[in-house]
Amino acid sequence: TILTDGEENASREYSLTSIKRIIEELKSENWTFTYIGTDHDIDKTTMDLNINNKIRFDKNGRGIKNMFEIETNSRIKYSLAIREGKLISDDDYYK
Repeated sequence: TILTDGEENASREYSLTSIKRIIEELKSENWTFTYIGTDHDIDKTTMDLNINNKIRFDKNGRGIKNMFEIETNSRIKYSLAIREGKLISDDDYYK
């Protein structure tokens, strides 16, 4: 899970391309990624990183609380599906 309150703007270790490459390698090993963000174009960012699961939140107390409730419930649903041997698609992750 990547959780951010804005765009990354100071990294000297990783480029967008190198992060995307790492994500793609790990996804091929059945890792699941989620991007949670605010105050920037998270649709573009997730597309650039090849991440399908995303949550946009309002940067205030209510927005943060709501985001964590959505994320927690989705993580529980995902974990139960894995235990039951079911596959869950990215489209169903946050429903």
